[in-house]
Amino acid sequence: HGWQDLLRRFNEGGGELFDLEYLVDETDRRVAAFGYWAGFAGCAVSLKIWAGQQLGNNPVISTLVPYSDKDALIEDIRAEVTAAIDAAKCSPRLIVIGALGRVGQGAVQLAQELGLSVTQWDMKETLPGGPFAEIPEHDIFINCVLVQKKIPPFVTTDSLAHEDRNLSVICDVSCDPGEYNPIPLYSEATTFSAPIHKVIEGDNPLYLSAIDHLPSLLPVEASEDFGQQLLPHLLSLSGERSDVWQRALTLFNQKSTFL
Repeated sequence: HGWQDLLRRFNEGGGELFDLEYLVDETDRRVAAFGYWAGFAGCAVSLKIWAGQQLGNNPVISTLVPYSDKDALIEDIRAEVTAAIDAAKCSPRLIVIGALGRVGQGAVQLAQELGLSVTQWDMKETLPGGPFAEIPEHDIFINCVLVQKKIPPFVTTDSLAHEDRNLSVICDVSCDPGEYNPIPLYSEATTFSAPIHKVIEGDNPLYLSAIDHLPSLLPVEASEDFGQQLLPHLLSLSGERSDVWQRALTLFNQKSTFL
């Protein structure tokens, strides 16, 4: 929202905008992204929510606070999940959609490091179009898909309206509550201070988390990783710009024609 006003300011001021989210290589793949750590953190948050449910916490999950490093996060999540498994007498089953991308790989990595069962889906599995009956069969659903056009939803209120539903946690790492949202159960993002929406009430509740700044949960790893990816391109910004910067500038100029 408001992109026209923002681009207009650059045009009127004689400036140029290089959007870091659109720095891409010749295959249209981003050259610097926080994706892996977003997925890693998203999986952690979803497990904290599930653990809070099993342990009868009220609230189910409290304010999120960034961790000093990855090891501290893993230690914390492992302790909570172990206690929750003891209470529930079972381990959570996870499904990650977009598992082959950077975001999905981060989510899968944490789950596997904790010894949890993960169903990994990507474009092949979602090609027929949702809603997918397999999602409610899992305890936790983590969405890691980049959506740039309207697609059939992965889940809907109707597809989740079953008494035998196992699903109790959705973590939408992609966090796109706009018109392309494949999880049309919410209209605004959650935050570290208010991490969840309760989208289904009753005896079998369903909680949804959709935080658009998840890498901030691991600021050290996320910053160092992103910096290492971006630095070589920053060094080519002055003087004769590389193709990466030229593509970003071309995109800015193209979008500016719609003002």
